[in-house]
Amino acid sequence: MLTDALINSILFGVYGISLRGLIAMSSARSTLDQTHHDDDGKRAAPSVWQVYVAGCSASLPAALVMSPVEMVKSRLQMQCSSTSGAPRYTGVFDCLRKTWSHSGLRGIYCGLGATYIRDIPSFGIYFVVYDQSKKLATELSSTIDPVTNERVLAPWMSAVAGGLTGTICWASSYPADVIKTRLQVQELEPRAEHDSAAANLHRRRYTGFWDCAKRSYQAEGVGVFFQGLTPTLVRAFPVNAALFLAYEVAMAILN
Repeated sequence: MLTDALINSILFGVYGISLRGLIAMSSARSTLDQTHHDDDGKRAAPSVWQVYVAGCSASLPAALVMSPVEMVKSRLQMQCSSTSGAPRYTGVFDCLRKTWSHSGLRGIYCGLGATYIRDIPSFGIYFVVYDQSKKLATELSSTIDPVTNERVLAPWMSAVAGGLTGTICWASSYPADVIKTRLQVQELEPRAEHDSAAANLHRRRYTGFWDCAKRSYQAEGVGVFFQGLTPTLVRAFPVNAALFLAYEVAMAILN
């Protein structure tokens, strides 16, 4: 839970900084002030492309925290579902210690490349979908701000837009997430019965993202990339609804 808060803080913080930077760069290149401001002198809404690039940029530092966290979570979950003997790891810190001992920093960041393949485009989509959903919901809103006399987004609309955003984002990135998870837990899967546990830590079934995708498809078909999608989408809606509602409330208080 604490790492989720840290990851989201990085994600939304870098997104905001990146978006402001992109708008500023665009304004600096323009010779007409009206290009980036409306008739009232207010800064115009960012373009879809600016929102997408800012979202992609936000995923870069967030993945540096997210990848090790998901590696540990995946390995602990994998061993819990295994029926072969005593668990290898006793907890989060034991998993980190043993992974570092056997594989060093490379082991801690196992699957980082796959995390970037999943997250860079998906977080661009993530923020674009929310931005466009928010604009549409605002146009349909019947709530009027008494100070500005403009339509404002009702809290429940923020929640619905956030829920749809999370659902669409996960649906678009789930196949890459399956591959990432397989790369991160592959050291827990014995390659041969006679191999020792120590040997298995240094042997890998897959050489990389595309090798994992190819082998998984050949062995299990296209359905392998969507196993577990339904519960993930069911979880994604309320989680992201709460996340964006909290974000909008926090921004309203700070502003």
